[in-house]
Amino acid sequence: MRSRFTNYCALLVFCLLLPNSGLFADSYDLTIDFTGMTPHQGQKFALRVVDSLSGMTAADTTIDSLSSVNYQLSFEDVLMEGQSYYVDFYADLNKNGIYDAPPADHAWRLMAPAVTGHVTLSFAHNTKFTDVSYPADLGPFDLTLNFMSMTPHVGQMLQLRVVDSSTAYVAADTTIEYLAGADFTIALPGVLQVGRSYDIDFYADFNKNGTYNAPPVDHAWRLMVSAVDTSQTLEFIHNTSFTDIMYPANPGPFDLVLTFIGMTPHVGQKFALRVVDSLTGMPVADTSIAALDSANFEIEFEDVLQKSRSYYVDFYADFNKNGAYDAPPVDHAWRLTASTVSGTARLSFTHNTTFTNVMFPSAEGPFDLTVNFIGMTPHLGNKFELRVVDGASGYVAGMTTIKAIASADFQVMLPMILQAGRSYNVDFYADFNRNGMYDAPPVDHAWRIMISTASADTMLSFTHNVNFTEIMYPMPVCGCDLNQDGMVGMDDIVEWALGHMASLGYVEPCLDRNGDGMLKINDAIMLLKDIRMGTCPDVMGPMLAGAQSGRTGSRKAESLSRDQIEYLENLMAQLNLTPEEQAAYLFAIHGDAGKSALPKAFALAQNWPNPFNPSTTISYSVPEGNAEKVTLRVYDLRGKLVKTLVDQVREAGAYSVYWDGTDQSGRQTASGVYFYRLSAGSFTQTRKMVLLK
Repeated sequence: MRSRFTNYCALLVFCLLLPNSGLFADSYDLTIDFTGMTPHQGQKFALRVVDSLSGMTAADTTIDSLSSVNYQLSFEDVLMEGQSYYVDFYADLNKNGIYDAPPADHAWRLMAPAVTGHVTLSFAHNTKFTDVSYPADLGPFDLTLNFMSMTPHVGQMLQLRVVDSSTAYVAADTTIEYLAGADFTIALPGVLQVGRSYDIDFYADFNKNGTYNAPPVDHAWRLMVSAVDTSQTLEFIHNTSFTDIMYPANPGPFDLVLTFIGMTPHVGQKFALRVVDSLTGMPVADTSIAALDSANFEIEFEDVLQKSRSYYVDFYADFNKNGAYDAPPVDHAWRLTASTVSGTARLSFTHNTTFTNVMFPSAEGPFDLTVNFIGMTPHLGNKFELRVVDGASGYVAGMTTIKAIASADFQVMLPMILQAGRSYNVDFYADFNRNGMYDAPPVDHAWRIMISTASADTMLSFTHNVNFTEIMYPMPVCGCDLNQDGMVGMDDIVEWALGHMASLGYVEPCLDRNGDGMLKINDAIMLLKDIRMGTCPDVMGPMLAGAQSGRTGSRKAESLSRDQIEYLENLMAQLNLTPEEQAAYLFAIHGDAGKSALPKAFALAQNWPNPFNPSTTISYSVPEGNAEKVTLRVYDLRGKLVKTLVDQVREAGAYSVYWDGTDQSGRQTASGVYFYRLSAGSFTQTRKMVLLK
């Protein structure tokens, strides 16, 4: 029985205990100044700092006998970005050595809400007491659950989570993917906070569909613990008094477990396997064994399968022992399929001679595509669009748009879009009738080039001709990168506005954001919303996710008319921009002439939305007079790097980065708490965000 347990509390405690460990935590100090504590000289004094959401004690101290009436307490690196805290303390007025509710003892509570930096609080003695229920033991405490007579659920998945009854904070969760016995124990160390009450929700996946369904389809129960003051041991005997606990669906990613049997003919041979998304052709996992030492073995990949996706599991044994893949029967190769994943996938394979040519690649990829266009004179000034489509699945691997062809000879580069072993159609057209969208030839001129079995970076050349192809190019999916600079931001709001001014009765489809056939301020507001939320289709695709928005340049003020500048500045007043957005907007209009509007200091904003699913926007600022190497990285609770979003020199300005919840390999990350850290020169700041699926 394999149990995976995520204890966010314990991990956060780990982070708090290692403030200078170089992981990711830029925690903040707390300082409290006490004055006029004369009535309590010589008495015991105790204080603790408590996270208001989780109930976790972030810091505590006890003074056996107050020797001064005015004093200061300081705690280093105990407050986390964005969190709120109670500061509870009491003086042992009746000198019995333990806490008693006021007025027997004198107790108070201070607050540190939504922490954004170091906090200093002041307290002057008063008689406005608060019963802080100061515990004798601060915890945290263990939770042990003994399960008995779970016979009806042997062989099924069991999921359990511990939820704070008042805040809905998930203190711990665990999954047993396959119950091996009717009687078992789950131990969750250090998950209960003193004075808090919890719901312990759990269910058995009775219908074996890999997710929670309300009883009686699945069997679910709830146990409760109230006002915790010590470690808890609970007993549960199987019964049919079910409770609909509304257990959240497992968002993935999920594990893949592969069992191989009877591989005797290949002992001593090289064995290679890869797991490929059947739609995109993108490999999500791979492994190679130099020489099989057993006929029966198991391979497991953790967190590689995304919910509702389907995968090919391709593998081969190097039967001719030449060190490379050869099509069967020279080598022996097979394919398994994991279809429409909803949970951990378990596949079994017994050796057979029903081979499949899986075209196992010698190079992993992904690969670049470069297309050189020659003699496109008939289309100077025409809009040009190109997309690369997987020939088997129809998946769009990459696309680009040129607003107006400026030269008869030009080059299009699409980095890292071709997956090893896949074939592609490269479809493109010139908008010959200039109506802003694709029409079948000869109204527009369209062509197709084909790539068979990608195995390396590919360069194609195309010379203009009249051998047109009906490529059925889809209606445009309007992105946010209106000025075609490869990024999205305030420059594109300015581009929308200039397009609005120049429309003269023709409504460009991608400017009409709400599709009502008119260009109005509401269209600009919708564009701004997409940019802020990271829902722009041109930055959310698998190959473009994580694209940055920011100020890369500006129009020179002299290139805009007085009317245009006045219109753009009036529009800004209607858009309710943040100060950072205003600075970027003004720079897009005025360039260096708007320098006074640039940020005055480095800053890292709280991501928005937060919590988020599936994407979020992170904004940051580089101050006037600086051009710094900037890194922006996302870490998980263990301090492991998840993804680098920015790693380059940035000039002064306000920037936004979209994170779509994927890791460095493009795989979706699991729900949970993440940290993002901005570093630029001597400046470093860390904030917390929550991915909640």
